Amino acid sequence: MCLEPCKEAWDLKENQCQNLCEPLFPKKHYECLTSCEFLKSIQSLKQGDCPAPEKASGFAAACVESCEDDSECSTVKKCCSNGCGHTCQLPKNLYKDPSAPPTPSSLRITNMTTNGDGSLSTRISWTLPEEPDIPVHHYKVFWSWTISGKSMVPAKKKRRKTTNGSQNYVDLEGLQPDSSYMVELQAITYWGQVRLKSAKVSLYFSTLRANGTKEQPTTSKTRKGGSHTLSSNTGKSPTSPLEIGAPFYQDGQLQVKVYWKKRGDTSITRYHVQWIPESCTHNETKGPEKAVTQENYIHLQGLLFSCKYRVTVQAMKSKGRSKAETTSFTTPPCSVLKGKSYKHINCPGETVTVLQKVLAKPENLSASFIIQEGNITGNFFWRISRANLHQPVTGFQVTWAEVTTESRQYSLPNSIISQAQILPPDHHHLTVSNLRPSILYRLEVQVLTTGGEGPATVKTFQTPDIPPARPHSKYIFT
Repeated sequence: MCLEPCKEAWDLKENQCQNLCEPLFPKKHYECLTSCEFLKSIQSLKQGDCPAPEKASGFAAACVESCEDDSECSTVKKCCSNGCGHTCQLPKNLYKDPSAPPTPSSLRITNMTTNGDGSLSTRISWTLPEEPDIPVHHYKVFWSWTISGKSMVPAKKKRRKTTNGSQNYVDLEGLQPDSSYMVELQAITYWGQVRLKSAKVSLYFSTLRANGTKEQPTTSKTRKGGSHTLSSNTGKSPTSPLEIGAPFYQDGQLQVKVYWKKRGDTSITRYHVQWIPESCTHNETKGPEKAVTQENYIHLQGLLFSCKYRVTVQAMKSKGRSKAETTSFTTPPCSVLKGKSYKHINCPGETVTVLQKVLAKPENLSASFIIQEGNITGNFFWRISRANLHQPVTGFQVTWAEVTTESRQYSLPNSIISQAQILPPDHHHLTVSNLRPSILYRLEVQVLTTGGEGPATVKTFQTPDIPPARPHSKYIFT
């Protein structure tokens, strides 16, 4: 009896719970009262213990009464005292581990500009669909590309970059014209020493040709998915109940899942499905295909690349048939599939070009550190030999990361875990601020050329200790 209201998901505001319970159990007023109070208590009192008031920081330490009970706080936060007020704070001794951050959504291009050297810069933005249990510490961004009309041998590693968890955008620089790009995004949080990751979400887009015309297909997005999920124009039209999943490659075929909601009509016995490519960029096409299913989804197999498909689903009743529902989707180009390590596939209308191996490699990596007012700034330098430089240099990919594996629970909020950056071809140095003292850092530099990226040069540096504070002091280490 004590959980009877739970069965109907009754509203606990004011007396709604009792008003719904007592008509069903007219002789059990007391039981309804205690049941509703019990349900209210387990929904308003969250797990875990409040931290000590002196541990509060930021807005959580503000002398305000921003909450009265746990139900007013989002996610796993509790309403806790900070010594002069009550604010929503992360609990200690949380019995249930917090969930991984939600998958970012609405991944999109919000700006793209052409630079003086002919390269492109773009800003990728996104939204977080809900507040995570733990604030996002940082976002990891990966991107790779292929040149239009050619199947390049994919690089062993993707380009990568991290951005602060408070940001909902990242700027990518040094992009090449007339190319197809795949960008992947992932949110990262930390719970003690445990790193929690969201699922990856992907965005596919094409950059402008040198003459300013747009390469087809146009900007496309994907849902989250496995490593074989591709990009396409998929989704649900405002008036259609049909939904299209992200295309994926399996068993040597390009496939997509189409699904729809069942209407609860028991007279529906099966669904007739028909799909046909309306137009393809490589002019290859084929006739309509049909299938029958009793489920509320179907896998379409053997799809063509770079095609716009129209799919129609019609529910068949024991007497007659219902109105047909239709939607469209676009499959990605074959070059995107090659970018996901399917090198053996011969794409229609494409010529395979194996580019000359890039041999250019940075040399003489060195570092110096400056300590000023308690902050450590690192200056990293390198040179490049012209002997093995057979392709024009477009920039440098520089990645630095901490080698130390100790817990970062008490590290500075602005300190860096890892970061990557693409520098212009005339920049043979990099300055990094807010480094941690007495920490090993791994620096990796690669030459970027029109023919791809060269081998990485890697070196490890250790930052110095911070000397005792002296007014206006400045220390330089080499």
